[in-house]
Amino acid sequence: MEKIMKAFIIVVLLTISISLIAQGTPTPVQSTTPETKSTKASPQKETTPVQPETPVAQPAQILSQVVPPDFRKVNWGMTIAQAKATEPAKPIREAGLGSKKILVYEDQVAGLSCDVVYIFVKDKLVRAKYLVTSKHTNNNQYLSDFYSLAESLENKYGKPTSDNKFWKSDLYKDSPNDWGLAVAAGHLAQYKEWKNSKTNLIIGLSGDNYEIDLVIEYWSTELYSLEEQADKEEEQNKL
Repeated sequence: MEKIMKAFIIVVLLTISISLIAQGTPTPVQSTTPETKSTKASPQKETTPVQPETPVAQPAQILSQVVPPDFRKVNWGMTIAQAKATEPAKPIREAGLGSKKILVYEDQVAGLSCDVVYIFVKDKLVRAKYLVTSKHTNNNQYLSDFYSLAESLENKYGKPTSDNKFWKSDLYKDSPNDWGLAVAAGHLAQYKEWKNSKTNLIIGLSGDNYEIDLVIEYWSTELYSLEEQADKEEEQNKL
């Protein structure tokens, strides 16, 4: 009987211990507050404003903006296409033989009608000129045109390096009023020339068989030898 009582007491004590242990262990409480996510903004990529495209200048335009022109709006060594791009009108004539090509335009210089001529060798501009085409009934007017153009050139380029008057015949030499006739007959020719590091320039008045030529001619000091060589080759090809 005593053993049974002891066993009963032990069971009761174990039951009480288990109950106390169960009551002393807190149950984890679930949070009812929703988890707050970080509101820190992610870094934005920087965007560079798109700049409008700048028109690309043509080689001829770039060159004329940097280097002063040698003739009109062109420079020595330019190609045919580049020279054409500087002229507002179409050429009235294009011609060529071998490596030599020419472009001809119509224009005015100092109020005088003229042909504007470009000469190229191997697609490089080497020479250019104004051929005055205005006509006069009084031959002395051609002398006036010559002196007027020469004065304009002198204002731009300074004093000429040479100023020459050639008499092939003295028939009208002592009669200034007949000098226009002397030019038309081929008795008198006049030239003025200017030179710089890049260009030779000459204005000339001459005549033959009562036809008078008034010309302003420009050529490249560096590239003119190309034309001389082309002329030699052309002569040799005729043989």
